[in-house]
Amino acid sequence: MLKRQFLSAWYNLAMDQNPLSPSEENQKNGSQPGSANTWYYYLLVVMMLAAGVALGYILWGRQPVVSSNLSDKELFIKALVDDAPSLGPSNAPVTIVEFSDFQCPYCIKWQQEVWPKINAAYDGKVRLIYRDFPLTQLHPYAMGAAIAANCAAEQNKYWEYHDLLYKGDIELSALAYEAFATQLNMDMDAFKQCQQNMDNQKKVQNDMEFGEMVGVEGTPTFFVNGYRMVGAQPFEEFQKVIDNILSQ
Repeated sequence: MLKRQFLSAWYNLAMDQNPLSPSEENQKNGSQPGSANTWYYYLLVVMMLAAGVALGYILWGRQPVVSSNLSDKELFIKALVDDAPSLGPSNAPVTIVEFSDFQCPYCIKWQQEVWPKINAAYDGKVRLIYRDFPLTQLHPYAMGAAIAANCAAEQNKYWEYHDLLYKGDIELSALAYEAFATQLNMDMDAFKQCQQNMDNQKKVQNDMEFGEMVGVEGTPTFFVNGYRMVGAQPFEEFQKVIDNILSQ
């Protein structure tokens, strides 16, 4: 939606710059269709549309940090971490809850580039909680990936499977899910049966409904000890929030 809005805005801007049609302008200037002026007009429109697409992608991927501490923080955090995959010590002073999508390019970027830096810089001080929020209208394989990861959890392979999904070596598909399970030496019969179990899809849907309740609108969205951070934020933004928490 945001990208379409930018396309529309830039297109309208281009049209406002020259409200006359190419033929009308040619008549006004006494030139013939196919002249340099006509090609210049079309080139200007194309360039502005391209700039609009680029700007839309940038803003879509890098929304500002929202640092708003929520009321009833302890109860809120308990609800966020309850019955969800976790990585790191349970008594860590900082808890990052991530609502994410395995097919989201910005989620992949965060997992590959930002989380390793956080984990290295704050070893033993940060706990990561993962919650599914597949954007099914945009990413057709995100739901299947989330279900497959939860099935891997049943064989105590969640984070290994999670990492393979985000590594990006294989394009997501039903065959890729089986390939990852085979690579991790999982029980394939149990894995396939688990994928067909509707309870696992319901679990993903519950995460999505919970995310919507707490204001998640896109991925990735993070809650850091009750502070919400939206979008593909770099390590430095997380560092500011984490250092502030640890200094209290």
